[in-house]
Amino acid sequence: MNSSAPLRAVIADDEPLLRAELREALGQAWPALQVIAEVSDGRAALTVALAQRPEVMFLDINMPHLDGMEAARRLRERGYGGEIVFVTAYDQHALRAFEHRAVDYLVKPLEPERLGETVARLQARLTASASATECAPGLPWLRVTRGSQTWLVPIDDVACFRAVPGYTQVITRDAEHLIEDPLKNLLDRLDPQRFVQVHRASIVNLHFVDHIQRDQAGHWEVTLKHDLGRVEVSRTGAEALRAI
Repeated sequence: MNSSAPLRAVIADDEPLLRAELREALGQAWPALQVIAEVSDGRAALTVALAQRPEVMFLDINMPHLDGMEAARRLRERGYGGEIVFVTAYDQHALRAFEHRAVDYLVKPLEPERLGETVARLQARLTASASATECAPGLPWLRVTRGSQTWLVPIDDVACFRAVPGYTQVITRDAEHLIEDPLKNLLDRLDPQRFVQVHRASIVNLHFVDHIQRDQAGHWEVTLKHDLGRVEVSRTGAEALRAI
């Protein structure tokens, strides 16, 4: 993201009055944000997001043709790395929302104070993302430290990232390392054509995938090449791998 370019957003909601309400509320809470498109269904949201690559998507959940959850899932599959905020009249989908790396979940009717919190969270994440991109464009390597020693690990050598308590485990053919960067921060800096999040706690490098299989209980898992072990795969992760 170019730090000097205006930040852009798309609003997807099948109710015109609610789209207008959100647009006006954002104009008050975040005047610098440009709403570049308003659409009424998830299919249109998917199309405009992939074409325009806005920094923020505001998605209603209950929309015709393609609901907001499915639109978000397909966006992530196709490498969309922007921020997603779900806006809905119902709160029972909150846990599922964060499976799609949503930054927030707003319940209608919108409350100015609550929207202000979302805007502050978005601004902080976008600023951090811009700084990371400027410091490490394309993330060609990782810096890992153990004691007084530091290694530079080429990103192409990483077979898998796993979230472990307090750290992210980095698995290569020759070694395992721990880094402090959270898994969710790494994903937006990785090549989506090569690295796929197969589980909320795992990202795999497709070049290291030997095969994917389902056990008798119906659970999916990836077997990595070079005897690097197996990685649990969620249903969404399995769909993403099959799509690729």
